[in-house]
Amino acid sequence: MDKEIKIFAYMKSLTILYCVLISSCNYNIQKQNAIPTNEIAFSSGRELSFSSVKEQVLTARCLTCHAVNGSRGSNKGQINLESYQNVFELRDRIRDSVLDGSMPDQSPPLSAYEKKLLLAWLDAGASEFAQNEAAPPPAAPPPPPTSVVVPDIPADKIFYAEVKKYVFTTNCVKCHKPGGRREDFTNYQNIFNNLADIKDQLEIGDMPPPPPKGMPLNLAQKKLILTWMKRGAPEKPN
Repeated sequence: MDKEIKIFAYMKSLTILYCVLISSCNYNIQKQNAIPTNEIAFSSGRELSFSSVKEQVLTARCLTCHAVNGSRGSNKGQINLESYQNVFELRDRIRDSVLDGSMPDQSPPLSAYEKKLLLAWLDAGASEFAQNEAAPPPAAPPPPPTSVVVPDIPADKIFYAEVKKYVFTTNCVKCHKPGGRREDFTNYQNIFNNLADIKDQLEIGDMPPPPPKGMPLNLAQKKLILTWMKRGAPEKPN
């Protein structure tokens, strides 16, 4: 009888130990499979947005070098990854660097989670917004430029200063400025050298262009500049 009791107690102890071991293993498995609180769950790259990729990967692993005043360099390699547009334009290079492990440079490699998330987003087209995320409303268009009010100036009092103030400064120098792709209309000599072309553009109505690129001259402005040209485009009173 005593022997049977001992065997029963022994088997009971084994059963308890087995249950403890199973419970411990199950806990470890759940712990390994659990998503850390700072990670996000996703089943497709289309569920990811640029902001989430930036928060989860780019900020800590890329922007230390590839940002203005990054902690390890400023736009290293002439590459800036702070904006969506920059990242989108470089998406193929970023993908290659992730796959071959060349980036991050001189830093620990991306974790399995970071690599999975970044590649999933890139392979899904690297959209700025997730498929279930509404794009922000478009910005309101800028108000149309107001028409320039030209005072009534006698013809013999119209010189370069008046035309510059009421025509060139208000309607031309946005494009016709120093270092621009078009003729510089910020000084008298350049304007005088191009009078014939300016007159032709005014007569056919090509310049200045309509909004949003420019603002055509109103009737008072046209009268002012054409009167000035008719007088020989004087720079100042003799």
